[in-house]
Amino acid sequence: MAPNSSDLSGDLENLKADLSKVKEDLSTIANHLVATGKESARELKQNVESNVRSGVDSLQSQIEAKPVTSALVAMGVGFILGCLLSRR
Repeated sequence: MAPNSSDLSGDLENLKADLSKVKEDLSTIANHLVATGKESARELKQNVESNVRSGVDSLQSQIEAKPVTSALVAMGVGFILGCLLSRR
Protein backbone atom coordinates (compact mmCIF):
# COMPACT_ATOMS: atom_id res chain seq x y z
CA MET A 1 0.00 0.00 0.00
CA ALA A 2 1.51 3.31 -1.09
CA PRO A 3 1.66 6.16 1.41
CA ASN A 4 -0.56 9.08 0.53
CA SER A 5 0.53 12.70 0.44
CA SER A 6 -1.01 13.57 3.81
CA ASP A 7 1.04 10.78 5.47
CA LEU A 8 4.21 12.04 3.79
CA SER A 9 3.40 15.63 4.73
CA GLY A 10 2.87 14.63 8.36
CA ASP A 11 6.07 12.64 8.40
CA LEU A 12 7.94 15.58 6.91
CA GLU A 13 6.57 17.92 9.59
CA ASN A 14 7.57 15.43 12.31
CA LEU A 15 11.03 15.18 10.81
CA LYS A 16 11.38 18.98 10.74
CA ALA A 17 10.30 19.19 14.37
CA ASP A 18 12.73 16.43 15.36
CA LEU A 19 15.61 18.12 13.52
CA SER A 20 14.77 21.42 15.17
CA LYS A 21 14.87 19.74 18.59
CA VAL A 22 18.20 18.08 17.75
CA LYS A 23 19.59 21.46 16.71
CA GLU A 24 18.49 23.02 20.02
CA ASP A 25 19.96 20.11 22.00
CA LEU A 26 23.30 20.35 20.17
CA SER A 27 23.39 24.10 20.76
CA THR A 28 22.75 23.58 24.47
CA ILE A 29 25.45 20.92 24.67
CA ALA A 30 27.95 23.11 22.80
CA ASN A 31 27.26 26.07 25.09
CA HIS A 32 27.73 23.85 28.14
CA LEU A 33 31.02 22.49 26.78
CA VAL A 34 32.30 26.00 26.10
CA ALA A 35 31.40 27.13 29.61
CA THR A 36 33.05 24.05 31.10
CA GLY A 37 36.16 24.59 28.98
CA LYS A 38 36.41 28.22 30.05
CA GLU A 39 36.13 27.26 33.71
CA SER A 40 38.78 24.54 33.32
CA ALA A 41 41.11 26.99 31.58
CA ARG A 42 40.56 29.56 34.34
CA GLU A 43 41.40 26.97 37.02
CA LEU A 44 44.49 25.82 35.11
CA LYS A 45 45.67 29.42 34.78
CA GLN A 46 45.28 29.95 38.52
CA ASN A 47 47.20 26.74 39.28
CA VAL A 48 50.03 27.68 36.91
CA GLU A 49 50.26 31.19 38.35
CA SER A 50 50.36 29.77 41.88
CA ASN A 51 53.07 27.25 40.98
CA VAL A 52 55.18 29.88 39.22
CA ARG A 53 54.84 32.26 42.17
CA SER A 54 55.84 29.47 44.54
CA GLY A 55 58.85 28.55 42.41
CA VAL A 56 60.00 32.16 42.16
CA ASP A 57 59.65 32.61 45.93
CA SER A 58 61.61 29.43 46.55
CA LEU A 59 64.36 30.47 44.14
CA GLN A 60 64.54 33.93 45.67
CA SER A 61 64.92 32.53 49.18
CA GLN A 62 67.65 30.13 47.99
CA ILE A 63 69.51 33.02 46.34
CA GLU A 64 69.21 35.10 49.52
CA ALA A 65 70.40 32.18 51.67
CA LYS A 66 73.45 31.40 49.48
CA PRO A 67 74.33 34.42 47.33
CA VAL A 68 77.89 33.35 46.42
CA THR A 69 76.82 29.86 45.38
CA SER A 70 73.94 31.32 43.36
CA ALA A 71 76.26 33.73 41.56
CA LEU A 72 78.73 30.92 40.73
CA VAL A 73 75.91 28.70 39.43
CA ALA A 74 74.60 31.55 37.28
CA MET A 75 78.09 32.18 35.89
CA GLY A 76 78.54 28.48 35.14
CA VAL A 77 75.20 28.24 33.35
CA GLY A 78 76.02 31.38 31.36
CA PHE A 79 79.42 29.98 30.39
CA ILE A 80 77.94 26.67 29.24
CA LEU A 81 75.21 28.38 27.24
CA GLY A 82 77.81 30.71 25.71
CA CYS A 83 79.92 27.74 24.64
CA LEU A 84 76.96 25.89 23.20
CA LEU A 85 75.63 28.89 21.29
CA SER A 86 79.02 29.94 19.92
CA ARG A 87 79.52 26.55 18.24
CA ARG A 88 76.87 27.24 15.61
